[in-house]
Amino acid sequence: MKTSLLSVMMMLLPLLFLVVITGWLVADQISARMVLIYGFAIFFGWITAIIFGMTFKTLPFIVWNKVYHDKAGLGKTPNPKDLFSNKLFILMVLIYLGGFILFIAGAYLADTYLLNFAAAILLLAAVLYNWNVMKVLFHKPKKL
Repeated sequence: MKTSLLSVMMMLLPLLFLVVITGWLVADQISARMVLIYGFAIFFGWITAIIFGMTFKTLPFIVWNKVYHDKAGLGKTPNPKDLFSNKLFILMVLIYLGGFILFIAGAYLADTYLLNFAAAILLLAAVLYNWNVMKVLFHKPKKL
């Protein structure tokens, strides 16, 4: 839920860049870097944050429903939110935000080293995302 709210906040970032780009377009000073940052902010900001939030909102419920649908009511079952690691999720989001901010800074400054470092951080966030998703997908039912 919090990541979905983060996604809504990150939707404002591309809008801000769009206003800046439009202002520069009128002044004939549009920068290719700003267009890159705008596109990056949409795809890696808003859309990725939606994917992160919705994955860990719906996937655990789908897996829980498959594993525990016949056991519900017969005993104590874990909640869908217990199928993934919340600490790993928070770490993933923090690493993702750091990589996102560094990538925008690297694109703005046209610094290749900063861009590569930020890309490596974003790759680490993707690895943590996949690790948590696999933890959900390969969940073993608990004995009741």
